[in-house]
Amino acid sequence: MDKHVAFGGFALAAAILVVAGWESYGNTVRFSEASERQRHTYEVRSNIDAVLAGLVDAETGQRGYLITGEEAYLEPYHTATNSIHQRIGDLRSLTSDNPNQQRLIQNLESPVAENWRSCN
Repeated sequence: MDKHVAFGGFALAAAILVVAGWESYGNTVRFSEASERQRHTYEVRSNIDAVLAGLVDAETGQRGYLITGEEAYLEPYHTATNSIHQRIGDLRSLTSDNPNQQRLIQNLESPVAENWRSCN
Protein backbone atom coordinates (compact mmCIF):
# COMPACT_ATOMS: atom_id res chain seq x y z
CA MET A 1 0.00 0.00 0.00
CA ASP A 2 2.90 2.36 0.64
CA LYS A 3 3.92 2.07 -3.04
CA HIS A 4 0.43 3.15 -4.15
CA VAL A 5 0.47 6.13 -1.80
CA ALA A 6 3.95 7.12 -2.97
CA PHE A 7 2.90 6.77 -6.62
CA GLY A 8 -0.26 8.77 -5.94
CA GLY A 9 1.79 11.49 -4.26
CA PHE A 10 4.22 11.51 -7.17
CA ALA A 11 1.36 11.68 -9.70
CA LEU A 12 -0.27 14.53 -7.77
CA ALA A 13 3.03 16.46 -7.59
CA ALA A 14 3.61 15.90 -11.33
CA ALA A 15 0.06 17.06 -12.13
CA ILE A 16 0.57 20.20 -10.02
CA LEU A 17 3.85 20.93 -11.85
CA VAL A 18 2.17 20.46 -15.25
CA VAL A 19 -0.70 22.79 -14.30
CA ALA A 20 1.70 25.38 -12.85
CA GLY A 21 3.87 25.18 -15.97
CA TRP A 22 0.87 25.59 -18.24
CA GLU A 23 -0.35 28.61 -16.27
CA SER A 24 3.13 30.09 -16.30
CA TYR A 25 3.33 29.68 -20.07
CA GLY A 26 -0.10 31.27 -20.49
CA ASN A 27 0.91 34.21 -18.29
CA THR A 28 4.11 34.68 -20.31
CA VAL A 29 2.16 34.74 -23.58
CA ARG A 30 -0.38 37.22 -22.19
CA PHE A 31 2.41 39.42 -20.83
CA SER A 32 4.17 39.39 -24.21
CA GLU A 33 0.96 40.33 -26.03
CA ALA A 34 0.24 43.13 -23.54
CA SER A 35 3.78 44.44 -23.92
CA GLU A 36 3.40 44.52 -27.70
CA ARG A 37 0.08 46.38 -27.45
CA GLN A 38 1.68 48.86 -25.06
CA ARG A 39 4.65 49.40 -27.40
CA HIS A 40 2.25 49.93 -30.31
CA THR A 41 0.23 52.44 -28.27
CA TYR A 42 3.37 54.39 -27.38
CA GLU A 43 4.40 54.44 -31.03
CA VAL A 44 0.99 55.79 -32.08
CA ARG A 45 1.06 58.41 -29.32
CA SER A 46 4.58 59.43 -30.29
CA ASN A 47 3.43 60.01 -33.87
CA ILE A 48 0.43 62.01 -32.66
CA ASP A 49 2.75 64.16 -30.54
CA ALA A 50 5.01 64.68 -33.57
CA VAL A 51 2.02 65.76 -35.68
CA LEU A 52 1.04 68.26 -33.00
CA ALA A 53 4.60 69.60 -32.76
CA GLY A 54 4.72 69.88 -36.56
CA LEU A 55 1.43 71.78 -36.59
CA VAL A 56 2.80 74.22 -34.03
CA ASP A 57 6.02 74.65 -36.05
CA ALA A 58 4.07 75.17 -39.27
CA GLU A 59 1.77 77.69 -37.62
CA THR A 60 4.74 79.56 -36.18
CA GLY A 61 6.48 79.71 -39.57
CA GLN A 62 3.29 80.75 -41.31
CA ARG A 63 2.61 83.45 -38.74
CA GLY A 64 6.18 84.74 -39.03
CA TYR A 65 5.83 84.99 -42.79
CA LEU A 66 2.43 86.72 -42.61
CA ILE A 67 3.69 89.26 -40.06
CA THR A 68 7.06 90.02 -41.62
CA GLY A 69 6.64 89.02 -45.26
CA GLU A 70 10.09 87.40 -45.10
CA GLU A 71 10.40 84.20 -47.15
CA ALA A 72 12.83 82.74 -44.58
CA TYR A 73 9.85 81.96 -42.33
CA LEU A 74 8.39 79.67 -44.97
CA GLU A 75 11.29 77.22 -44.70
CA PRO A 76 10.26 75.94 -41.23
CA TYR A 77 6.67 75.92 -42.45
CA HIS A 78 7.49 73.69 -45.43
CA THR A 79 9.72 71.43 -43.34
CA ALA A 80 6.98 71.04 -40.74
CA THR A 81 4.25 70.31 -43.27
CA ASN A 82 6.36 67.61 -44.93
CA SER A 83 6.99 66.07 -41.51
CA ILE A 84 3.29 66.24 -40.66
CA HIS A 85 2.31 64.39 -43.83
CA GLN A 86 4.94 61.70 -43.14
CA ARG A 87 3.71 61.23 -39.57
CA ILE A 88 0.08 61.10 -40.66
CA GLY A 89 1.06 58.38 -43.15
CA ASP A 90 2.80 56.53 -40.31
CA LEU A 91 -0.33 56.85 -38.18
CA ARG A 92 -2.46 55.53 -41.02
CA SER A 93 -0.19 52.46 -41.28
CA LEU A 94 -0.01 51.89 -37.53
CA THR A 95 -3.79 52.03 -37.14
CA SER A 96 -4.75 50.20 -40.33
CA ASP A 97 -6.60 47.57 -38.29
CA ASN A 98 -8.78 50.13 -36.48
CA PRO A 99 -11.57 51.79 -38.54
CA ASN A 100 -12.37 54.32 -35.79
CA GLN A 101 -8.80 55.57 -35.68
CA GLN A 102 -8.69 55.66 -39.48
CA ARG A 103 -11.71 58.00 -39.46
CA LEU A 104 -10.03 60.22 -36.87
CA ILE A 105 -6.89 60.37 -39.01
CA GLN A 106 -9.00 61.34 -42.03
CA ASN A 107 -10.61 64.07 -39.93
CA LEU A 108 -7.13 65.34 -39.07
CA GLU A 109 -5.67 64.95 -42.54
CA SER A 110 -8.32 66.90 -44.44
CA PRO A 111 -7.85 70.29 -42.72
CA VAL A 112 -4.06 69.88 -42.70
CA ALA A 113 -4.02 69.17 -46.45
CA GLU A 114 -6.46 72.02 -47.14
CA ASN A 115 -4.32 74.47 -45.16
CA TRP A 116 -1.15 73.28 -46.90
CA ARG A 117 -2.73 73.74 -50.36
CA SER A 118 -3.98 77.22 -49.49
CA CYS A 119 -0.48 78.35 -48.44
CA ASN A 120 1.36 77.05 -51.49
